[in-house]
Amino acid sequence: PAQPTPTETTKPLAPAPIVLPDCEALSPEYYARAAEFSARMPEIGIQYGNVGFARFPDQFGPAAQAALGASVQSQGCTYPTNLESGIWMYTMELPAAPREALLAALRADGDFVESSSSGTQLFVWEEPQSEFSHWSSVFTTHALVGDVWVVSYGPNPPETHIPQATAAILAANPGLG
Repeated sequence: PAQPTPTETTKPLAPAPIVLPDCEALSPEYYARAAEFSARMPEIGIQYGNVGFARFPDQFGPAAQAALGASVQSQGCTYPTNLESGIWMYTMELPAAPREALLAALRADGDFVESSSSGTQLFVWEEPQSEFSHWSSVFTTHALVGDVWVVSYGPNPPETHIPQATAAILAANPGLG
């Protein structure tokens, strides 16, 4: 009698590595505006695009700084729109444990308003500025899409840049959706 053929066992596929879209792909509109602004004033040497994390500690507190330190990969983008304004946006791959710690800290902070939309968890703090400031408000925004954390800081509300960034992240990482 013939022996039954063993069935092949298949290993579960490893998740695809996370891809962080570059600064231009995350926010094409703000990137183009920053490039145009920089080109109009070359003598100033305005930096835009991927500029790193030098400003991060000035813009975000200890929980965000700890999460950044635990990130697997990261990039820091800036999009200046004039001499006093712009958006700083940072994207990171954040493993489960530090992501949960960050979520707990954001939820415990009474300044942030939590919402979700299309698979994105959003935390926004709108901080009104004094009448003598260049900005009427500063927005600190945290958006989490799966293992990707996007955080932004600046005078523009999150709806001006976060939907584009999360769409670029989902396009680069179809398994997150």
